[in-house]
Amino acid sequence: MIEQPNLTPVIESKESSEAEQLRAIESLPWEADVKQDIALFILGRKPAVNIGGYLNFNLEDELKNEEVKRNFEALKNMCGRFGFHFNIQSFDYVENVKRISMLISHDRETLNKAVDAESGGDEKTLGLLMGYPQSAVDAYGTNQAFIWEDELAQAEKEKLIAENLLPFLQFMPSKGHREEEFDWARTNRDLIKQKAPKLFGEIVGEYQKNLFDQKRKELEEITDALGKKIEPLILDSCVVFNVSGFNTSNSCEGHGEKGSTHSPWPFVSIEAPNEPEEHFVGETESFQKECKRRGADFDEPYHGLPEDVYWGIKRRLSEGEETEEYKEWQKKNRELVQKITALIRQFYESRDSVADHVRIKEPNKGGIFDVSSASEEEKRKYIQGKMDEKSREESVAFLLERRKEMMAFTDWLKKKYLLGEV
Repeated sequence: MIEQPNLTPVIESKESSEAEQLRAIESLPWEADVKQDIALFILGRKPAVNIGGYLNFNLEDELKNEEVKRNFEALKNMCGRFGFHFNIQSFDYVENVKRISMLISHDRETLNKAVDAESGGDEKTLGLLMGYPQSAVDAYGTNQAFIWEDELAQAEKEKLIAENLLPFLQFMPSKGHREEEFDWARTNRDLIKQKAPKLFGEIVGEYQKNLFDQKRKELEEITDALGKKIEPLILDSCVVFNVSGFNTSNSCEGHGEKGSTHSPWPFVSIEAPNEPEEHFVGETESFQKECKRRGADFDEPYHGLPEDVYWGIKRRLSEGEETEEYKEWQKKNRELVQKITALIRQFYESRDSVADHVRIKEPNKGGIFDVSSASEEEKRKYIQGKMDEKSREESVAFLLERRKEMMAFTDWLKKKYLLGEV
């Protein structure tokens, strides 16, 4: 039934309200981006919508194909209930795979135009019938199309992430009119948020979860200079921090083994991305001169110099001026400190009973900073190599509690992220 091209007659139905139609969309067994398209159609932002799916007859398990058929049946029932016109066609995609296309409109004339445009490969007409801005449709498939994932500056992308716009950019903007087209997407976002807040949450949540899953796969594979991967008990924390806008540079799940040189508490180090190569004015020139004098390789760690020589040059340079690029980078770090501090305070608004030695501390500096439960005294001793066995045992005694607290903060932050509140 679903594979036969046909212009399906509309089932007569009583007039229904916009709110009733939006509630029906929320219960459909489709992904959030599909529901978004149908909601925008109902809200008058799209003359028609095109819903696609695939039947794969190479699969040994027919359950997936049955699920696809049920999903389209649910759409057909919704159209019949509300008096929408629709057309279903199937096309050979690859061997033993059929692409299903369902066009939906409010009237027969628009539906016929959409069917003709799809059958004739008229992407421009189809794009306009799908409600996309004229400028974006004109640029599609040309060198004037704006691939925002690759071409948008990171700072601009972060702004769009912060305002929950990316889940609503389900089209390719144009280079010449992208700001107007972004505004068109903002109107769609605001309309759905106002008229269908539950659906808005689902759209944002599904998009955020996909980003979370992608980042997790990415971080599962990265290794440090020694070829070691992120430790499993701190991996989720690293993922959540990264997708929430906190670039991580180091981490540890905490180690209680006797004689271990690793941190006895879990932590995640955060810093703004793209740290400038030069901290101080004249730094590169100073190190290059010393490397030339000693025959050292500038591209090696510590520029190939003995550590005491490296840090001696750093201390001398620190008496001078920082580069403008480094000052700007530090400004971004201070903004991250303010942001994470606000989140930590919010987290503990309902956790007053948590003991201080377990409580995640607020960072108090710019540059690289750690999110952990360790006190400043503990960190100072550890960094300076002055943590004796007794001090270490005292910290290790809190390890399990601190891991549990870090995971609680991670879970809390993940929920906020999935709701688009970070």
